[in-house]
Amino acid sequence: MIQQIKEKVSSYYNPNLVQLYAKYYLTIVLIILGIYLVYEYVLKTIFPNLLTPKKIDLHQNKPDKTTRLEDIDTNDIKKSSKNDNDNNNNDSNDNKQLTSSNKLNTSSYEDDIYFVYWTGGYDSTFRLCEMLIKEKKMVQPLYVSLSLDNDCLNEETCNKVWFRKNRKYEKKAMNTIRKTLNKKFPYTKETLLPTIYIDEEIDDTTFNKQFEEMFYQDNLWPKKRKKHQYLFLSKFAYYHKQYIDIGVLGIHHKSKFAKFLKKNLKKENTTLKIKGKTVSRNNYTISDETHFLHYLKFPIYNKTKEELYIIAERDGYHEILKYTWSCWFPNKDTGNPCGNCPMCKERVITHPKITDN
Repeated sequence: MIQQIKEKVSSYYNPNLVQLYAKYYLTIVLIILGIYLVYEYVLKTIFPNLLTPKKIDLHQNKPDKTTRLEDIDTNDIKKSSKNDNDNNNNDSNDNKQLTSSNKLNTSSYEDDIYFVYWTGGYDSTFRLCEMLIKEKKMVQPLYVSLSLDNDCLNEETCNKVWFRKNRKYEKKAMNTIRKTLNKKFPYTKETLLPTIYIDEEIDDTTFNKQFEEMFYQDNLWPKKRKKHQYLFLSKFAYYHKQYIDIGVLGIHHKSKFAKFLKKNLKKENTTLKIKGKTVSRNNYTISDETHFLHYLKFPIYNKTKEELYIIAERDGYHEILKYTWSCWFPNKDTGNPCGNCPMCKERVITHPKITDN
């Protein structure tokens, strides 16, 4: 019986055919291995951007030569701000005084760039000023021109009710604020970098899909809005692996998002010496590097708008906040704030008068 089985097997066994198949499969394995090695060690190492979508160069405005600040006497800033309030018509004297106490130097300050989402609004402008004036940072503002609330491309073609119609006013506010900062605090001409306008979605279909699934899995966002502003803001920071400050107060304590922040945010405390003076920098962040909000920082978390104004007044930049714009739906004929949107109702100071000039 065994002998019959051996004879039957040997009748099907062809050494030449087995050898041919072995060479065939070995060739396939070698080709696959070769493709992997080319991808892993050639394309990813020598040409890293060839197979991945192009990212925005967030350091495009970094000065060629490191710009550093002399130590700024906070008392001088407060004194100059007080003189500004007392003598609004004496611009030349105030400017001269500030210039003399806030000179530029090339040897006494760090060259790191810090990022902030800036809209010209009250909260983000407070943070911008705090970074520039109190924390003495070089700041790169980012303005997102995309629609953050729905899929509309622009104001002119969108018929949806929930679409912010304040882009023009935000940009005018940012322009006025920048000019005012440069005048009152001349060193900001160097430390406030040109705004980067983000007007394109991330061109990475796989990443977008995976991130969106991760973004909504915790069910933190109101269901009445199909698209939430923090989707793109967190996605952009995560995609570029860049920490970006965001003006979130967390004042809506009953929301799921506010409860999540209260539970998960960790406070960062850092201090450094500049010309013998101690400068403190505080921030809040989510320590889990895999979390979709990890690259967003929440420096003004758990503060009220009234508190922000008191801090700004103490540190000498409260006048800047009066040029900010918050209203989402200004009157298209008069340009006046609507007074009914959430931002109008939460605002603690009056809106500026925005004109074409």
